[in-house]
Amino acid sequence: YRFAELGTKLADTGSPFDLGNIIGIQHTFVYHFRNPARASLEPLYMSHKLGMESGNISEALMGAAVYGATYIFCGLPLESIAKDMDAILLSVSRLKQNLA
Repeated sequence: YRFAELGTKLADTGSPFDLGNIIGIQHTFVYHFRNPARASLEPLYMSHKLGMESGNISEALMGAAVYGATYIFCGLPLESIAKDMDAILLSVSRLKQNLA
């Protein structure tokens, strides 16, 4: 947990590419061991946004997938996430990548 916190502090000085990766990894695998899962929702969404902005599409999609799964696991109403997921799907569809 301490190394994940250190990684976030170090990434703040780097590129958005690195910051999106580190935030995504920290909140997917580490952060929820000491904090409520709801506390990871905003950083996971931010990981998606940073990934899209920096061109790191795999990290952006991972952040979006984990954001959606965490939202459901938290038991929050699905109506609230619909707007976020629509925005994510729109941004991904603009990439014109055909998914199998």
